[in-house]
Amino acid sequence: HWMTSEDLRSLPPGDIELAQHEERIVPGMSMLQVESILGVPTRRLRMAASTYMDDVWIYGERRASRILVRLRRTRTVPDNLARVIEVVQVSGL
Repeated sequence: HWMTSEDLRSLPPGDIELAQHEERIVPGMSMLQVESILGVPTRRLRMAASTYMDDVWIYGERRASRILVRLRRTRTVPDNLARVIEVVQVSGL
């Protein structure tokens, strides 16, 4: 499918903006961006290391297809500054 110059100009400028427009989760997105696309996670897990905190947000139920979103932030900044570092789709068993 060909795009006109006008179509190209109307696309969001960066990967994150384009992914948001397409309602996809990609690394670099903020917690707020993830919540605006997927809503509140079914479960949340938190893992701490000496210099950073990881939050794993799980969407979907056990024994079903799920999406896992891992967000990371340094220990010195608030939760809302965490960014997506990994997105994994898991098939149900």
